[in-house]
Amino acid sequence: MQTSKFCVYLLCRQILLIWLCENQKKQIQTKSFGLVRNRKSADFQARTKPSQNRWQKLQKMKKIFIVLITLFFSCSNNDENIENEIITYKKYVKSIYNPERPDLFGNINFEYSNNRLSKTFLGENYTKYFYNDKNQLIRAEDNYGRGVSYSYDSSDRIIKREEIGNNNFIELKYEQGKITSKRYYEFSNEGKVTEIRESILDSKGRIIEIRDLSLRSGDKNSPERDETRHGFEKYDYDENSNLIRITSKYEKNSEVRVLELKYDDKINPYYVAYESFNKSLYYIEFYIAVQPYNWYGLSPNNIIRIGSETIEYEYSEDNYPTQFHRYYGNGLSSGDFYYNYNE
Repeated sequence: MQTSKFCVYLLCRQILLIWLCENQKKQIQTKSFGLVRNRKSADFQARTKPSQNRWQKLQKMKKIFIVLITLFFSCSNNDENIENEIITYKKYVKSIYNPERPDLFGNINFEYSNNRLSKTFLGENYTKYFYNDKNQLIRAEDNYGRGVSYSYDSSDRIIKREEIGNNNFIELKYEQGKITSKRYYEFSNEGKVTEIRESILDSKGRIIEIRDLSLRSGDKNSPERDETRHGFEKYDYDENSNLIRITSKYEKNSEVRVLELKYDDKINPYYVAYESFNKSLYYIEFYIAVQPYNWYGLSPNNIIRIGSETIEYEYSEDNYPTQFHRYYGNGLSSGDFYYNYNE
């Protein structure tokens, strides 16, 4: 975009210089010294009393300038549209695999229906996803028969996640600028836990802080007890809504920790794959913590550094990664992973 603006600026300047030179030639008419003195005299008269001809020339110059300025901004807008088309171009990842160590990592495979994620595989295990006619995820089931269902309010906001076959659930309450979550789950020995948290939102609806408020727990051998919680995580984003900083404190007297992240300017294939999923479930799936890694699909771009870890990529001409290699902070690395896409 900046290149096109500069080119149009140079074009405008050049045309104006040509016009001024041509106008100057018409005034001079000759290079003789005597006529130059006459031209100076004529110029003085022209400055004291502009002629009708010069006024017309100035009006013509004004029109040319307006046309060029219009051209300048129309070209700028066209470039912005082109950039947006590049960013929003969607290519759906089909698989991510490590050919050297398939047994250790397992290949990840994706299936889609109507441009929505319908099934994911990790090795032999899979999860299926079901949507309503509003593109909202309403149920997910795995190959072991475990599943969850999702409910929405009249404003199409996610309000509840329930595990199928037991009493565990998460429910949300919306207020101005924040969401309160309640998680209830049961465990062995008739134990049960209720956790209360709140998510603070910015003007774009992004979670910028999650606060632990309270926890109630107990089982058949001990009465229920309430605890006040003091943990929190705060989140900072860049202009593309990539999560670039996580500031956390998990207990009242624990130290504050900061995790920094950096990104490339290419398209994160998980962001495209999980678009419908995260649009529906963002507030309820990330009610404990906003997850930074690529495979959660929240960041539009790809992480190149997270803490002491670095990730290197190779890319296609349409700005999607075709390969990555992850280097851990302890000197070990992941090996080469490859992406396959649906064409």
